[in-house]
Amino acid sequence: MKISVIIPVYNGAKTLKSCLDSVIACQDPDFELIVVDDCSNDSTREILNNYPAVRTLCLSERSGAGEARKRGLAEATGELIAFTDSDCIVPPDWLTTIRAHITSEVGGIGGHYRAWKGQNFMGRFATHDLYNFWFSQLPEYCDHLATGNCAYWKKVLVGIDQKDVTEVFKGMAAAEDTLLGLVVSRQYKLRYIPGLYIYHLSPDRPSVYFRQQQVRGYSRIIVSWMHFRDKVMNTRDISVLGVALQLIITCGIMGSILWFGFNPRQGSALLGISLLAFILIQIRGLIHIYQEEKSLVFLIKSLPMIFLRNLAWWLGCMKGCWQILKKIKG
Repeated sequence: MKISVIIPVYNGAKTLKSCLDSVIACQDPDFELIVVDDCSNDSTREILNNYPAVRTLCLSERSGAGEARKRGLAEATGELIAFTDSDCIVPPDWLTTIRAHITSEVGGIGGHYRAWKGQNFMGRFATHDLYNFWFSQLPEYCDHLATGNCAYWKKVLVGIDQKDVTEVFKGMAAAEDTLLGLVVSRQYKLRYIPGLYIYHLSPDRPSVYFRQQQVRGYSRIIVSWMHFRDKVMNTRDISVLGVALQLIITCGIMGSILWFGFNPRQGSALLGISLLAFILIQIRGLIHIYQEEKSLVFLIKSLPMIFLRNLAWWLGCMKGCWQILKKIKG
């Protein structure tokens, strides 16, 4: 059985070489590697030119990762389609693990991300945070898979309508994997495999991380509105209550700081309560971070980054709500 590995890329020069080298080094006898360039304007094309064995496709306009994967799918010759991203490094047994777990009873399988030890604090924290807030909550059978680490039967992807996947977040790297999984899971089972992992090279600067989290907050609201029953009432991953609690407590901290200017005593008390609540709801995630990093300093530095993430979510959610209101009124 042949596997087609498809990698969408947009301005991925910083990480693309590491990604390609890791896929090429996979211990698998029968696979092809297809990279779809989404109109990059950095040195991505120059890097790809150094890999003649890689099939390179180029989109005519910036269309987003969903459209790039769809184009790669149209050119793929394998029965099984494995997706990863240009900011991922796969282990040598990645394709072997996929072969060992994929069955005809499911439409696709997926795994999680691990932090790459070579990254700085920011990059490793971002990956740990993604694991804590999403991967750690996935059940065995879920409604979507992370396209940085998953595999679908080609016949499954060819047989579904991908209009929403390619159009809703066109030109953005935002939740197209969620939309793809939701469409597939209406007809097929999707299985999460804890032993299937890749290393993720997450944003290594706070400003880039903040923008990424804004997009996630925005896309979460849009997807929840489009698929209210699946992603709100019957969600199989991040609960709306969990997200709301994070945002409410973050508001409490900000409100306490503002109230301090009017009444320092009450403001201090409210701030203390809000900070305690903030730490308590992060306990499970903080335990995971400490287990991975074995560093109290890393743990302490993670707390303001979690707060930064929540602020970004707020801004993204507000933008998403505004878009929905405009559509309803229009």
